[in-house]
Amino acid sequence: MVQEEEEMAETYKDQQDILASIHNNAVRTRTLVHITDIITKPLVLMF
Repeated sequence: MVQEEEEMAETYKDQQDILASIHNNAVRTRTLVHITDIITKPLVLMF
């Protein structure tokens, strides 16, 4: 899933619109945090 997000981000990396760039980076960050949360939550709950 992370690789898919990286590939999508790479597609829009050279976008000239600063607001679109900020928005895309924010969405990417939120998605990666969500993926990390899903993966690590069971590990944290075990301890």
